[in-house]
Amino acid sequence: MAKLSQSVLEELWFGEDDPATADAKAAKSLAAHLAELEGLRPFPVVVQKVIACVSRPDFRMDQVRDLIEEDPALAARILRVANSVAFQTRLPCASIQDAIIRMGARAVTDLAAGMAAMTAFADVKGAGKVVREHCVGTAAIVRALAYRGSDGVIPAIAFLAGLLHDIGKLLLMQTRHQTYAQLVGSAVGTTDELHLREREFLGYDHAVLGGHVLAKWGLPSPLPKVVAWHHQPTRANKAGGSVAVLVACLRVADVIDTLVSSDKPTDGATAKRLADGSDAVHAGLGEGDIAATLAEAPKLRGEALMLFR
Repeated sequence: MAKLSQSVLEELWFGEDDPATADAKAAKSLAAHLAELEGLRPFPVVVQKVIACVSRPDFRMDQVRDLIEEDPALAARILRVANSVAFQTRLPCASIQDAIIRMGARAVTDLAAGMAAMTAFADVKGAGKVVREHCVGTAAIVRALAYRGSDGVIPAIAFLAGLLHDIGKLLLMQTRHQTYAQLVGSAVGTTDELHLREREFLGYDHAVLGGHVLAKWGLPSPLPKVVAWHHQPTRANKAGGSVAVLVACLRVADVIDTLVSSDKPTDGATAKRLADGSDAVHAGLGEGDIAATLAEAPKLRGEALMLFR
């Protein structure tokens, strides 16, 4: 574990805040927490088999289909999401085969992994429930933004990034108990604030923890980087490419879901303010794109919450 955390730390953590030196305290704290989570595997056997299958260069779509159909509950959840407003379907998917043809085997596999990870937190309450619902809502919204923004973002990956972007918070709630839950509760309805308090409290934040855990679980690139850097936009922009664009889309979706869930204004002035921000610019999102997404966000969020309940 020490070897893994040290090698990934240099890439995912250090940069925006401390470009010259490594923060030994943060590294030690994060490595210790990763060790606590060493045995955690949120994926059921079927999902593990599917992930292993698509990791082989010679895998076949019928193999993925057969594996998913071994778990009727998982197959049903995938079909519900594939047919949801979030995935903007024109014709319904009647089978896992249809979903794989429409979305691709790797996208369906990633979706199964993300859904399995979120299922592990289905019974959370209080601040944990708020975080889980925020993840689900952000997933639906960032996918809609991905369709409207830059070509550098794959909508299915955007959905998975939104679904798992705050998984570090849920993991911290499991292991840090009431003290951390209170810290999260005090920051509900805000963005780009909690991670600063976490760095003072823990030596690292939920984003970098989530990125490390997703890398350890074997979720595909660029997902771990996107999750780790979603509160480090300067670092993401320096990296460029799909990582920068996806982080920017995710940050816009994060704000929109926070506005919608807290019943804050989502009018034309809000659309202009968001469109003028650096995140929207980097994501290739104009004022019209933001306004259209704000208008449909309550519906997208509501249906996504129903799907994951």
